[in-house]
Amino acid sequence: MSTKPDGGPAFPREGTLAYPKGEAGMSLRQWYAGMALASGKLMKEDPTPATPEELAAQLFRIADAMITEGEKE
Repeated sequence: MSTKPDGGPAFPREGTLAYPKGEAGMSLRQWYAGMALASGKLMKEDPTPATPEELAAQLFRIADAMITEGEKE
C-alpha cells in the first residue's frame, strides 16, 4: 500500500522531560492546507459556497501541489 507524501512533520519537537520521545506534530501537508484556508483566497475567488468536503478536498489538493513543487528543488 502506498501513502501520499505528507512532507514530514511541520513542527517536530525534540525530546524533553515532559515528552521524552518528542512529538512529530502535524504534517507539512496539514499545515499547508490550514494556511490555504487561513488565507481566505479561495473564498474571495469563488464566493459560491462549497460543501465542507469540497472545500477540504480543494485545500488538500493545494497542499499536495505545494509538496510536489517543493520536492523539485
